[in-house]
Amino acid sequence: MRCAPRSGVILVCLFVAALTAAFVAERSGDAERGKALYDSRCTACHSLDHSRIGPAHRGVFGRHVAQVPGFEYSAALRHSKVVWNARSLDR
Repeated sequence: MRCAPRSGVILVCLFVAALTAAFVAERSGDAERGKALYDSRCTACHSLDHSRIGPAHRGVFGRHVAQVPGFEYSAALRHSKVVWNARSLDR
């Protein structure tokens, strides 16, 4: 069965609307969800204020990667020019 042109346009519009809604929901931020994700994915190695297997995360914004003393970073990280900012942290 072929879709009539009008129903095809409606399907495309619904798809675009669904993608837009998902994007807005993702970017709107949810502090509770963020905390839950951090607790479940990061705290095995990191803490906000104390270095563990990995360095502490508080104050990371604006810091160059691989700059915390006492950690052995790969050569690639040591020579990286990346600074932790909104874009690099999002990646």
